[in-house]
Amino acid sequence: MPQTDRNIALGAGRAVLAALFALAGLNKLLNPQMTLGLLVDAGMQPAWPLLLATAGFELAAAAALVFGRRPGAIAAILLAVFTLATNLLFHRFWLLDGVMARLELSLFFKNIAIMGGLFYVALIEWRRDRH
Repeated sequence: MPQTDRNIALGAGRAVLAALFALAGLNKLLNPQMTLGLLVDAGMQPAWPLLLATAGFELAAAAALVFGRRPGAIAAILLAVFTLATNLLFHRFWLLDGVMARLELSLFFKNIAIMGGLFYVALIEWRRDRH
C-alpha cells in the first residue's frame, strides 16, 4: 500500500475512534442524567465533578487522537486504559443473568475490540513519530 494510502487509512481510523469518545463526552455534557445515575449507582461520588472530568478527558483525548503523532499515541493509550476501567466498573456481565448479562457481555467485548484498535493506533503513531 502506498504511503499516502496508509496515511489516509490511519487518519480515518484515528478519526473514527476519536469520534466515538468525542460523542460520548458531548453526550455526558448535553444529557448528564443517565451518566450521573450510573455514577451514583456505582457508588462514585461526587458525581457531577466526575462527570465533568470524564467528559473533559474524552473530548481532550479525542482531539489529541485526531492530530496523531506522539500526542495521538499517548491519547490512544490513555483512552484504552479508560475503556478498560469503564468495562470493569460499568459492564460487569458476570454479576448478571439472562438478557442483561448477554447485553453487558457484548458491550464488554466491543470495548475490548476498541481497546485493540487504540493500542494499534498507538503503536503505529509511536513508530511513525520515531522515523
